[in-house]
Amino acid sequence: MPPRDDNPAQFRENVYKSWLVMSHVVRHLDRDCFIVHTDTPEGVGYDNLALVIRHSDGTFDLKFSMNRNGFNSTVIRGIWEQVDQRGAESVALELLRGCGVSNPEPVEDNRVSALCDEVVAWIQDHHDQDFYVGPVRWWGSCQELLDISMERYPNDDWPYDRHGPEISLGNRGLEQLRLKF
Repeated sequence: MPPRDDNPAQFRENVYKSWLVMSHVVRHLDRDCFIVHTDTPEGVGYDNLALVIRHSDGTFDLKFSMNRNGFNSTVIRGIWEQVDQRGAESVALELLRGCGVSNPEPVEDNRVSALCDEVVAWIQDHHDQDFYVGPVRWWGSCQELLDISMERYPNDDWPYDRHGPEISLGNRGLEQLRLKF
């Protein structure tokens, strides 16, 4: 996911903010949820970090997405400015309300929240570098991968067919860490 414009530092900041906001969002979810990268609309050259929830009947629902190489989300306009002005947690709670999901108290022992926190910490450690955070083998991703076998999820366990449940974190085309949902 290369930057769409000539401001790679702003792009990296948006990637950081998207994961920071998502970490606050999933901390308030007591249901099965997933984080995926979508590339809709297709062909525009950037991706969105999106929240998908599994309902009790087994169906999946994309609740919102945040454009990581632009300026908006599907729920809040000017989301990156809102994060700067009000903070990531306030924006996360507004996202939850805006997409019809509400659970005001944080949930203890949330595996997706722990994954997001790990991604946020890794980005903070590599913030001034040309880092990559996204699905393995996603366009613009790390070219040299760690020797780790890819997780295989049955079709009904992973909500998105464009990539699997692994998040690749790397720098200058070299994968340094891979996390799995």
